[in-house]
This record gives sequence, structure tokens and C-alpha cells, in this order.
Amino acid sequence: MADDAVKPPTVSDPYRIHFRVLAVVLVAFFTNYGVDVVRHSIYKDPKPNETLEEAKKRPHGSDFTAYYSAGELARKGENIYDYRASSTPVRPYIYPAMFAVFPMAPLSLFSHNTAVAVFFVLNLVLLAAGLWLVWKVLVPPTSGTESIWRRPELGCLFAVAVCWQYLHSNLRGGNANLYCFFCLALALYLFTDIAKPPEVSATARRSWLREFFSGIVVALATTFKLTPGLFGVYFFWTFRRWAMLGGAVGLALFLLFVPALLLGFSKNWTALKVFTEHARDKAMADEDDTPQEILIGRPKKAANPDELPRAVGISFRGTLMKMLSETEALTRDDLEGDRSVNIMNLEPKQAQTAADILALVLLLATVVLTFPAWTRAGALPIALSWSLTTTAMVLVAPLTRMAHLVVLLIPVSVLIVLLQQSRLRGAAKTLAWAALFLLGCGGGLTSKAIWGSKLSQTIQALGLTTWSTLLLFIALAVALWQLRPNPSASEATS
Repeated sequence: MADDAVKPPTVSDPYRIHFRVLAVVLVAFFTNYGVDVVRHSIYKDPKPNETLEEAKKRPHGSDFTAYYSAGELARKGENIYDYRASSTPVRPYIYPAMFAVFPMAPLSLFSHNTAVAVFFVLNLVLLAAGLWLVWKVLVPPTSGTESIWRRPELGCLFAVAVCWQYLHSNLRGGNANLYCFFCLALALYLFTDIAKPPEVSATARRSWLREFFSGIVVALATTFKLTPGLFGVYFFWTFRRWAMLGGAVGLALFLLFVPALLLGFSKNWTALKVFTEHARDKAMADEDDTPQEILIGRPKKAANPDELPRAVGISFRGTLMKMLSETEALTRDDLEGDRSVNIMNLEPKQAQTAADILALVLLLATVVLTFPAWTRAGALPIALSWSLTTTAMVLVAPLTRMAHLVVLLIPVSVLIVLLQQSRLRGAAKTLAWAALFLLGCGGGLTSKAIWGSKLSQTIQALGLTTWSTLLLFIALAVALWQLRPNPSASEATS
């Protein structure tokens, strides 16, 4: 009788009970939080002969309501930008047709308030799946005996905590930025396989296909929000021809062919032309005008000539216009007194030019840092290059809002993994901790409950989030530079 095969000893996870308890706590938290999100985003139809005061008190939905209107109109084959013709005629849709076609057209089969709950659950699934993909790229399989500090579960939780104010803004506002995060995480997962040399990885023969699909996924994210289009430029300056081809194919698919399957080619082409008008910098109309003239790119002009122009967003443009020109920076609540925070009195166009110059400098720095071949020679260098591009993306985009920063889950996760693995030292380690600390504390430092409305808005208007994100970029750059190959060490080894 043959001897029984010797089985390796089973290693028990000493932290199993800890993570099970943590899972129960997280389920309870997100269940309670989800109820609050749904309540915040509900929509109620107007009553017959409703007065203006009654209309103001009626729940009017959230950003999700604009997506729902577009999805309902897309499902019926109508003009997705004619939101007043939908069952929830309160918010305009200002993006390409793809997001209206999927996932919003299927979601519009539910009532608005049921669809809000389904949308929230889908967001949580995308959050978990995106984090899993990022950690799959960065962390090898664990044995279960590592210290709790090095565990991926704790790292993911830490990343969510650091980015919570952005997640809260996205989830509570019913926005679509977690779809972009998931797409960029999936594209990174596909992209990293090309770093494995053929003699090491048998899957390298398929690397061109993974690169191609990485470009397609980035194109999908670009049709949800325009800013991921910067990765097309990243593919160009890093000579990734298959990714560029995938991006071109993806744009053709998700801008032209897939929406046309539901809308028809003629209506989709009309919708695409309308969106192109949206995206032009000269499209500067008030929200009460037609959907074809929704504000897209520049500070909103005051309706009253005596009122200050308004700068929006937390990108370089929004922050520098608030700091360097006399603009309305404090926009929430009924505050008395001066609503500007400018430290200089430049003309708005001059402040915008200064922001554009700073954005160009940041883009050039991104190119210089990610151009060398060694930045694409391993999972961590690729992830850092991807993270630098992601961070630059949100800083240079004209209308970056708090909810858009959920994509910073990728660079934040990369820094956390590097700290967990003790891969950083000296200035790189200090900068990483400083960036994570400032980003994580941003919610408290701008809390209305702690500081009052005027002071909290002033701190934000002066660019706390913007400069914290710039510090994150610097920390990523120093970390990438620290991981560069050491030629002298290579020569000594040979």
C-alpha cells in the first residue's frame, strides 16, 4: 500500500477573528450609511398646484437624478440632454451618452428612489473590486502569518479612511466617480503584466493583448468623465502602441457604436455634437439656460454686474483663481461680509493663466518622471507612474471637485503598500506619511461643525485639498526616484 502523500501543515490565521469582527462592523456601518445616502438622494414628484415654498421643501434628488433622467431618456430612444422631458426634470446631464446607456438605462427600469439604493450598492462593489485589483498588482499572495500591519485588509481599510471625505462626497452626492476609479484600477491591473520579461513569465506572450484591453478600459473611463483621457497621453509618451490602439478602438466603441445600439446612429451623433459643445471652453451659460449651454470650463459669470465672478473646483485653476483674483470663493450658506479670499488682485484671466502654467509644469514633470524605461520594468514602478498620472489628472482638470478625488485611492494605496513593505526611507518615507496625514485630516480641517462655516470654507478655498494633493504627487515622485535601478550595484553584481 502506497504511503499517503505528506500534506503541508495548515497555517492558521492568528487574525481571523479580528478581520471577521471588522467585516461585521463594516457591513453594519455601510448599511446605516447607505440608508442615509438614499434618504439624502430621494426625489418626490411635484404636487398639483404646488407653491414655490412647497417646491423648495420637496426632495429634489442628487447628481444621481441627472444620470437617472438621461438613462430614462436613453432607454426610450429620446434626447438624453432634454432632462425636462424626463420623469425627474430637475438636473441636466452633461456627459457623453455612454453612461446614460450603461449602467443608467437598465437602472431606469426601477423607480428613481429604488435605483438610488441599487446605485449605492454598485458603488460599494466597484470600490471593493477596484481595491482588490490594486492590491493584486502590488502585493504577492500572503501566507496569513504576516504581522497585522502588513496585511492587505488593513491597508485597504487605511486607504478608505484617508480618502473617506472624497468617498463621502461621491456616495452622498450620487456621483459616478467610482466607476472611473474601477476602470483605472482594472486598466492598471491589465497594464502591469507587460512588465514581466518573457523568460520570467509565460503570460508575457499575451502582454500586448492585456495592453490593448487596458487602453479600451481607459477609453471607457474617459466616456464617463473626460479627465482619464490624460492616460492616452501617458500611453503616447511611454510608447505603448497597443494601449494607444486600444484607446482609439475604445473611444470609437463607447462614443459611437455602443450608444448607437440603443439610441440609433443619428440620435447618438446629434448627442455627441451637443456634448462637444458642452466641452468647449466658450460654453459659459447659467444653469437656467438650455442643456446645450451648461457651464463646463471656466468661472461662472455673475448674473449681476456688481457681483463677483465665481471660481469653481479644487484643481490648480479653481484654487489659484480664488487666491490670486477677486472671485466669490465662499459660496455655501448665507454668510455676511466679504466672500473672497484672494491674497492678490490679478484679473481672473491672469490668475487662470498662472494656473495653466503651473498645470503645464506639472504635466512636464510627469512626463520626465515616467519617461525612462525602468519606470515600466516592474509592478511598483508602473503603479507609481500610473499614480503620478492619476494625481496630475485631477490637479490639471479645470473643474475637479471633491467627489472626483476618489481616484486618489490608487496613489494612496500605492504609498501605503510601500510603507507596509518598508520600501521607503529617508525623505520618501517622511513625505509619504505627511501626504497621507494631510489628505486623511482634510475632512476634519475643513469641518463646518468644528470651525464654523466661514472659516471651514476659507481653509478649503485657500487650497488645503489642492496643496495636499500636490504633496501627494511630490511624495510619489520621490518614491519612484528612490526605486530607480542603481547602476553601480548592477556592475558590482556582474
